[in-house]
Amino acid sequence: MTDITTTGLSGAAFGLDLWRSLADAIPDMLLLVDRNGEILYMNRTPPGVAMEQLLGRSALDYVPEESRAEVQDSLRQLFATGNTRWREQRVIHPGGAERWYATHTGPVRFDDKVSAAIIIARDITDAKHGQFALAESEARFRTLVEYAPEAIVVFDVDCYAFVEVNQNACELFGMSRGDLLDSNPIDLSPQTQGDGRPSDQAAWEYLKAALAGEVPCFEWLHRTSTGADIQCEVRLVKMPSTGSRLVRGSITDVTQQRRLEQQIRQWQKMDALGQLAGGIAHDFNNVLTMVLASADMLAAELKDEDHRADARAIVIAARKGAALTSHLLAFARRQATTVDHSLDLNDVVREISTMVTRLLGKDITLLLELDPGGAPARIDRSEAEQIAMNLLLNARDAIVGVGTIHVSTARGQGGTHFSLLRVRDTGGGIEPEVQRRMFEPFFTTKAEKGSGLGLSTVFGIVNQAGGTLDVDSTVGLGTTINVMLRCA
Repeated sequence: MTDITTTGLSGAAFGLDLWRSLADAIPDMLLLVDRNGEILYMNRTPPGVAMEQLLGRSALDYVPEESRAEVQDSLRQLFATGNTRWREQRVIHPGGAERWYATHTGPVRFDDKVSAAIIIARDITDAKHGQFALAESEARFRTLVEYAPEAIVVFDVDCYAFVEVNQNACELFGMSRGDLLDSNPIDLSPQTQGDGRPSDQAAWEYLKAALAGEVPCFEWLHRTSTGADIQCEVRLVKMPSTGSRLVRGSITDVTQQRRLEQQIRQWQKMDALGQLAGGIAHDFNNVLTMVLASADMLAAELKDEDHRADARAIVIAARKGAALTSHLLAFARRQATTVDHSLDLNDVVREISTMVTRLLGKDITLLLELDPGGAPARIDRSEAEQIAMNLLLNARDAIVGVGTIHVSTARGQGGTHFSLLRVRDTGGGIEPEVQRRMFEPFFTTKAEKGSGLGLSTVFGIVNQAGGTLDVDSTVGLGTTINVMLRCA
């Protein structure tokens, strides 16, 4: 072991005994080491370690192998430059105990040369373990958040900004992590929610409930970066935090689920409608049977030709009623109708237009633009009449005051297998929310005046005929409904 007096320190301004007294008064461990790391002096040893186990040994022997080269290089630079060093270092004591130290290493100069290095080491094992536990806890939290099946966001109420988001949240909104962290719930929402409340007002009410210790769970209409609205289920919970008010939001896209639920409700309505239609059709057919029999007998007994013509008209009307009943059953039960011939949509439009003209009033103009070559379609005539009648009456109801209804037909649309029936009005247009539901049975915006079966009947007939139907509507500009029916 190198004698401390041989280093030249005995000639320093302070005597060796005074220097040792000062060193002993320091609560931390103090070591003197030479350029090879050999321990020349220690004011105290770690608990359970004898002084003779350390003095004369190289401090590098107690540094784990993975960081030994780095520590040795740091020591070499200190002797070369005299610069001080600070680091946190894991140390393995004699006997195998592992501790962490915060070390500050500085030069000891004699005759302007670095003669030794002084190391002040403070045991930070407990604090380090606390850091490790915190880091582990944060890692667990991030794993739970990142791999959660739903979108997770953490919202700072005071800053009104997201402070944490997971990948599912980025994918849900179609945004990068950075862009999402620069956003807030109102940026990601339409102006109003489905219940009519302003989004900012509704959001603040839910946030206040979460801050009060509640766990609000609610449905929220979000808007993605592409402008698409998605129906979401949101659950909020207050997070423990010092100095800030944080709320975690779990967001699940339920758009598809709600669409399926809506379809199930529609099927249930159709089942109920089918049962209702079956009962009505049975009773109505009994009535029509008596009407037909009586009208036939009356026509046979009447001598006056005009009166017999009236009786025959009763027979024709009753038979049409029976046909309509049959179609109602087919629609309600989703039974396909079989048609072995074609009709010309032009003829249907002309006939229905004549009937409807009296219902339009003087302020509404009806314009026809019919394909001169005809518009053949394989559909029952009474069903085609129902389609045209319902579309024309809905177009009439959409116009307030002066307006125009334009009805057109075209042959060979969508290839050569379909004919087109188009009804366009200059009414007020249809709101997007209404467009999503306008073909549902019993859905109506006409209050007491509407049954909610007109457009659903059209939709059902077109589907059964193998055709398609689409709506193009702009609020304030009007609506166009295109019906494509098979030619053959």
